[in-house]
Amino acid sequence: MVFPQAGSNRGFPQVKVCSLVRAFLSRHTAVMRKVFITFCCCLTLSLVGGPASPAAGITVTPNLPAVTSPASLTTFSPGKTSGIRDFLYWPTGHPTAVPRKFDPPAQKWLAGHRGIDLRVSPGETVFAATDATVLYAGNLAGRPVISLEDTTGRRYTYEPVEPAVAVGDEVTRGQAIGTALGGHCSPGDCLHFGVKDGPDGYVDPLRLLGGRIRLYPVS
Repeated sequence: MVFPQAGSNRGFPQVKVCSLVRAFLSRHTAVMRKVFITFCCCLTLSLVGGPASPAAGITVTPNLPAVTSPASLTTFSPGKTSGIRDFLYWPTGHPTAVPRKFDPPAQKWLAGHRGIDLRVSPGETVFAATDATVLYAGNLAGRPVISLEDTTGRRYTYEPVEPAVAVGDEVTRGQAIGTALGGHCSPGDCLHFGVKDGPDGYVDPLRLLGGRIRLYPVS
């Protein structure tokens, strides 16, 4: 193998190749340096200030209002009580038509309808709306009336009813207390049912009864 002598131009090709290699490596190193710096910047942003991605494992739950499923709603059907003690037991034993609704007077001395009329047939059983004590059972101003009072002092009035209880009797919610009589409504027959809180505190019984209610149109 022949090596070029010092000062000879025969070594030029080797010198040129080495220069090209060094230039390539220099450019390659600069490119790698830029790639490395870019990678480091991206990594820093993702760890410090970058937006969270689903891969971060954080779940955000919107603060939405709870939705009640139909299965949790209470359904009332004729022939059954509501099953909720806050509701009164229907005096007729089941939800029925209401020919005349609650219509209290503007002043206590004026005329009005201080209760509701429930459609009923003469001879049907009348039931206690809640646990109570019998305050009155008999004729009052020519009308057969039953009056009950619960432990809170609230009073319940039924008319016209043939009593099956006596004054002082303790009755329970849903217990039979008498038999409905005719002659209260026209046309048809009704049971008047009133609820009173205090001396003049008449309240709408429909607000206290659970079930499907049907009102008759006003003629």
